[in-house]
Amino acid sequence: MKTKFIFIITFFYSVCQCQIIEDYPFKTLLDEENNLYVTGNNFNPITNSVDILTEKYDSQGNIIYSKYYPLNSGIDRGLDLKADILGNVFLTGYVKNEISNSNDIIVISLYPDGTLKWSKIYENPGDDKGMSIDITKNGNGYATEVYVSGYVTNSTSGKDFIVMKYTAETGDSLWQKIYTVPGDQVATHLLLDAGYAYVVGYTYPEGQSKSDIMIQSYRKTDGELLDNLVHTTPGSNEIPTGFCVPYRSENPISKSRSAVTSLTDAITRNNAKTSYLTICFDPDEDNRLAPKWIRYVNSGNSRKNNVPTAIATDLAFDIYVTGYMPNLTKGLNYKPGYDFATVKYDGSSGYPSWGCDQIIFTNYNDTSSAGVDDKATSIKVNDSKQILIAGTSEGSPNGYSYTVIDQTASEPLEKFKKAFAPNFIDGLDAASSSKLEKWATLELTSDGTPVLIAMGWNENEAHWAAVKYDSLGNEDYTINNDEGNSGNRLAQTTDSDKSEVSIKNYPNPFNPTTQLEYGISEPGFISLKVYDMMGREVVTLVNETKKAGSHSVRFDGSSLSSGIYYYTLSVNGIRMETKSMVLMK
Repeated sequence: MKTKFIFIITFFYSVCQCQIIEDYPFKTLLDEENNLYVTGNNFNPITNSVDILTEKYDSQGNIIYSKYYPLNSGIDRGLDLKADILGNVFLTGYVKNEISNSNDIIVISLYPDGTLKWSKIYENPGDDKGMSIDITKNGNGYATEVYVSGYVTNSTSGKDFIVMKYTAETGDSLWQKIYTVPGDQVATHLLLDAGYAYVVGYTYPEGQSKSDIMIQSYRKTDGELLDNLVHTTPGSNEIPTGFCVPYRSENPISKSRSAVTSLTDAITRNNAKTSYLTICFDPDEDNRLAPKWIRYVNSGNSRKNNVPTAIATDLAFDIYVTGYMPNLTKGLNYKPGYDFATVKYDGSSGYPSWGCDQIIFTNYNDTSSAGVDDKATSIKVNDSKQILIAGTSEGSPNGYSYTVIDQTASEPLEKFKKAFAPNFIDGLDAASSSKLEKWATLELTSDGTPVLIAMGWNENEAHWAAVKYDSLGNEDYTINNDEGNSGNRLAQTTDSDKSEVSIKNYPNPFNPTTQLEYGISEPGFISLKVYDMMGREVVTLVNETKKAGSHSVRFDGSSLSSGIYYYTLSVNGIRMETKSMVLMK
């Protein structure tokens, strides 16, 4: 019997202010040991530029490393990452090419301690970005191959899909494919099974102002393009917001079932009405991908948007889509705000699984009848078939909310809901808080409990924080980026808790040794590192717990060349001071 694999995709329309991968500033990942990884970018005080920053935290929220990838004076950024069982990290994004004054795709591999293993840059005169990354693993869980999708830009055809394959150990290029047709095509999502790479994105055909969904399949061995499907809804815009594989094929010659979710718009009585659009793909008898079912759903309010933001699947291959809709049961005359709105489809038939009440509305504190907005942005389903949803919530204290829906009874019931106010928002008035764009992402741990990552950003700053919940909704730990600068502060840390530090070196300039003296007002875990002008770590001088008071350590530059070096003092994983010194031989 031939093994099949179905894809499901969710989309949104451009009439709504929805986010895709490059719109929100951080990408997160939990590995098999429940370590949390975060990538994005930040101002690097060593290079005086905005560089790719990747951080790793253990299962208790303690920082393991914080590593910049410094390259040049432009703005660089990580957009997606994966990790294998050893903790080797693979990420993609873009870096600024100072010669062409445009972005180039970058692929980076980091060792488990965060040091650089290899990096590859795809240079092209146009604007290029690596949007999504996935890896294949051997039977021991070690990464063997790396796949990247995104887009490249040329002056003739515009933006084009690009898919690339590398060896995981050395980063050697195995193949790369560019799908070149007139108009813009942007690949946003990439997933793998045993034999194929599946790429989802959107396309603006030449001469058209409306976007359509595009899904492609590539043979992993040689990169041959086997499927190229475009879903067109006349007069509407569609951009995928989620992609999942409900039934993954382990047979290299058979394709998987997959699903995409998107927002779709339609003009009704001169109003732009948007709906959830979900498409399930299943290979036919010729092993070609084909739509198995297509479903639309909205709240029935012709004047308000219905925006899908995320998709998930369970062990029974059913499909869950969440986002936000106006809840008509809570107000009249189109006045209510938005609530979390979740739908469930039977994976085989596409029929709504919750009958007549096919939309489950949840929010933080039932205030949307007064016009308060609660917008779900992430969904997971654990092995107990509990539905875990997170999003932004004006009904919570300037922050974010998380809810759990239980399906053990005859109908789904909300088990509990929690609010999370990260330090970067806590205490702000409504006007200040509203200046930040907001997004929340859930990562699921090995025991089925979540880590919620809250993001807030605008054109001048970006922040993130995380909270780990147990099965009852109690907080296990939090990680907070209090000030929006480099470094993230651990839970329960406030301004009054910050340890005061001082550091200097003498002599400066020096040849070949100098004494670094530092003082801390509170005991803590101290890290003192030296970097060269390129931001590469030269040596770790201190990496242990120290008592409050004054301390000193000797730095020997005998084996180094003359030049400027930087030393950085961190307390409990937070970078507190960075200063320069000059080695003059």
